[in-house]
Parts: sequence; C-alpha cells; structure tokens
Amino acid sequence: MPRRPLSALLALLLLAAAPAASAAGLTVEGNIVAGPRTLTQAELDRLPQSEVTTTTSWTEGTETFRGASGQALMRSLGAAGTTVEAFASDGYSIEIPLADFETTPLLIAKEMNGAPLPEGKGPLWIVYPYDAGYDAQEYVDRSVWALDRLIVK
Repeated sequence: MPRRPLSALLALLLLAAAPAASAAGLTVEGNIVAGPRTLTQAELDRLPQSEVTTTTSWTEGTETFRGASGQALMRSLGAAGTTVEAFASDGYSIEIPLADFETTPLLIAKEMNGAPLPEGKGPLWIVYPYDAGYDAQEYVDRSVWALDRLIVK
C-alpha cells in the first residue's frame, strides 16, 4: 500500500467525518439580517410548520406536503428586498417575488404524504397550494424541487 502524507490522511478523515454539505439543509444569503448561513433540517423544523394538500403537475392524485412556512423562514432571517432567487441542486434557478413568501401559503416542503420527498424532488421543494388558485404557470415555474439555496435581493 502506498504511503500518504499525514496531512492528506487527516484531510480524508475530516471529510469522512463531516456532514454532507446541505444534504438536508438550505443555504440562504443576500439581504438578510441573519447573514449568510446554511440552515440545517433541524433548524428548518423549528420554524412554524404547515401542510398543503393539493395536486401537482409532477405527481399522481392529491398529495399532502409538509414543511416550513415560507413566511416564517423569511421573517426568521429578517429578509428584505423584492425578489428571492431560488436554486436547485441540478442548476435550475428562478426569481420569485419576496411577496410570495410573505403573502402566499407556500412551503419549503420536506415531506409528501408523511414521508421524505421522493428521490429527485427533495430534500426540499418549494410547494404552492396549486388547487387553491396557485395553478398558473408562474407558480408552477417557481416550484423549485431539490432546493438548496436562496438569495434574497
């Protein structure tokens, strides 16, 4: 077995021990009082939780989503501005009016029907109550799954 320098071995051990970067967290930066940070799933769970039961363009039938209230998230961070750019882990991004977080019952969903989100949709997904009048294409486009970062502008 080839010898590795001690520093390389230490680096490998630290990487192995470190939690996966935002595997179930959410990085939020930009115009927030709290400063740039990555919220863990436990921190998101401490925010007021809500449920939305709705059909979606991506699932079969009616589903119940559960997660942190978008409004509670932005208030907890002291967000100010006009837009929030949302990024998915696959590179998709879209600007969402900050007003959506303040006035619509959108969720940062982590569960669907009492279970973690399906592979490819989680660990976090911006979900609107589509059946309650949020079925226009603009809301569908803002429904970012595999959500991993928000920038408040």
